[in-house]
Amino acid sequence: MESKAKRRDKLVQKLLGELNFFSDYLSPLLAPNVLRPLLQDGGAFFGAVSTALCVLSESVFKHLLEACRQDMVDAHFTGENFRLRDDGTGNRKIIEVSLDIPITGKDAQRVLESTGHKLVGIKRAMEYVAKHPSAQKRFDLVVLGSVALVDGETVVPVFKSDGNKRLVHLAKKYRGEFDPFDRFLVVRK
Repeated sequence: MESKAKRRDKLVQKLLGELNFFSDYLSPLLAPNVLRPLLQDGGAFFGAVSTALCVLSESVFKHLLEACRQDMVDAHFTGENFRLRDDGTGNRKIIEVSLDIPITGKDAQRVLESTGHKLVGIKRAMEYVAKHPSAQKRFDLVVLGSVALVDGETVVPVFKSDGNKRLVHLAKKYRGEFDPFDRFLVVRK
């Protein structure tokens, strides 16, 4: 059984990792070298930091969504359902890949990963859509790198257009089928 100190150390590392993830947004405000001793002491401050990270994550999510300039957004597309996490893609260039066949998300993920691609998470996808506003008007952009459980279904975000309207739709990853014209957002491994 894991000791209390070991569990605390793991949680501290997780929180510090999330702080480092948000450092792009908070570097002037947060200094991990100041927070580390406070986190290691635990107590009420530990819970407060965890709560602050959740609030910060939701705030950053809303800011990114505003930057994407969507006309309609699925009610379940929230920072609570799609957590902003480091997807491990770094600053590598995002590319849109078409598989040219109707395919489920599970099969698409398998094919993409086996051909040397890494799936992009929601943070990178939203930054891409914000920088390339016309991309989703050409093709539906599928984000297989971020999933959520909504009403018992595993769903992924899809940035698409309906006429002149830009919208975020949630598609079923395992039971739905993606169109041959859909583009999956990935980076090369």
